[in-house]
Amino acid sequence: MNKGMDILALPHVFLNKLMRRVEIKDRLRLRQTCRTFEKIVAETNAGYFEIGGTAQRNGTISMSLGDAHFASIEYTEHGLDDFLHLRNRLFNGISFGKFQFNVNHSDLFLDFIRTFTDHFKFKIIHFVVEAAQELENALQVMADFSSTTFSMDLWFVPATEKLLSIPPLETIMIAECQTDTNAISTVLSMYYHYGKSPYGLFPCFYSRGLIKNTPIVVEVFFKLLTKHKTIYMGGKPAMISSSDLKEIMQIISSDTRERLVSMTMKCTDIQPDLRYFGVTEDAKNGDVCGEFEVLEVPQEPLYCTSMLLRYRKCWITIQGNVWGSSDTMVTVNIANCERLS
Repeated sequence: MNKGMDILALPHVFLNKLMRRVEIKDRLRLRQTCRTFEKIVAETNAGYFEIGGTAQRNGTISMSLGDAHFASIEYTEHGLDDFLHLRNRLFNGISFGKFQFNVNHSDLFLDFIRTFTDHFKFKIIHFVVEAAQELENALQVMADFSSTTFSMDLWFVPATEKLLSIPPLETIMIAECQTDTNAISTVLSMYYHYGKSPYGLFPCFYSRGLIKNTPIVVEVFFKLLTKHKTIYMGGKPAMISSSDLKEIMQIISSDTRERLVSMTMKCTDIQPDLRYFGVTEDAKNGDVCGEFEVLEVPQEPLYCTSMLLRYRKCWITIQGNVWGSSDTMVTVNIANCERLS
């Protein structure tokens, strides 16, 4: 009589490879079957997962690891120690394509994250930061993973010196308005569960009566532009001129890397710039306006919902009613790669 294969009799090297393909929820189940599997689960690498992250609300922390979500972990030394104990019984290492930290201001957070991420590998670490001390904690975590790529959502504008001290980021988003717990939780929920980036969502906060951040002056913005690959701005830099905007296009156009700058503003803020460039309400597809080529514009300017221009090796997309009234918001994307625009 043939017997089923005894998986526990496999050589250790094969068990290790097998366990790298087991989902986190299945590791939770396997460790409860017998002491041998409990040991195997604890002593093997969990493999690679596209995304994971942490979020906090109302004195608790939640954690997404692969297909498993751990909610309402008590944000106390005892609660975090209990979760660290569980983590040590689930794997001895794990890798993520992208891992998001909703940063907390306390030293407890920093100590927990440093212990929790022992034997973790990340391609990208993304930080969500809402206050000065949270930024300090994020910078310390970045120092611990100096060979990792980073991105960041800044929901406040730090002092200029601190803002410019942030190391080069793959992506930085600087919101125009400070947000509240409910708003940030909504953004994170969309990010985790639907794979939608929070970038570009901040226009929805304009009607919430939130505190507006101090605008970043154009001189500081140009310093950020030389450092960070992709920049999303909730507003436009203060005192930016049409010639400044063209200089941004020139910098992006001449870069060999894929670059993107995105700014959300009132349509009446971009209209004078367009006219300065020679692009008017009467522009049609194929028109050449000075150094700018009109690639796409609806035939009815009053109902213009998007416009695509090209300047040198740069694509400029304006999403929204470009020629609308003063209350109409538009997003201006400047990229040296058409797919990013």
